[in-house]
Amino acid sequence: MDLKLFLIDKYNKLTNRNKSDCLKISYQFNGVQVNLYFDAYDNENVSLNLILLYEKDCYYTSLNLRCLTNQKSFLPNCPRNILYKILNSDLTHFYESMREHIRNENFNVEEYDYDFIKVASKREDNDKPFLSHLRKANMQESHLKELNDKFNISKEVLYAIKKAQYTIVTTSDPKKRKNLTVILSEKDIRLNNKN
Repeated sequence: MDLKLFLIDKYNKLTNRNKSDCLKISYQFNGVQVNLYFDAYDNENVSLNLILLYEKDCYYTSLNLRCLTNQKSFLPNCPRNILYKILNSDLTHFYESMREHIRNENFNVEEYDYDFIKVASKREDNDKPFLSHLRKANMQESHLKELNDKFNISKEVLYAIKKAQYTIVTTSDPKKRKNLTVILSEKDIRLNNKN
């Protein structure tokens, strides 16, 4: 079974599908604490988030599930101390281990907690895990690419938003998140063809 479908199935079976519900896996990789958080509150834009902890260093990023299959992902702005510990010539072993843990571990059903929100909100860039709303502004190509990469939002949808002169705002607070369909309908953005 496809990894995305596998995780969505687990999420649907184990949770109440509330905004704050998530599945969490924690394990060690080369001495680094790995915490993975997954939810399918919005089936179109599932959320996979990674927190790495080693000594005093902490790293957060949102992951696209494609990163677990295409082996081309990297960990932007990861502290050297953590990166040094997990590297084994490339990130292949790290992602292989992650896939293995996802398939074989028992998930903890949790709500996104204060620690997750605190770590995710510390990011100075726009790497927030949840979609929030649209804001009247010209969406930059770099933001469009990031939304496509991190949230797997189709370019058709993103260009429709851009054409309407909006950009997507993200948030680290799960209680402020919204489903992409709801976000689009609030601004009456319609698509000719939903992929």
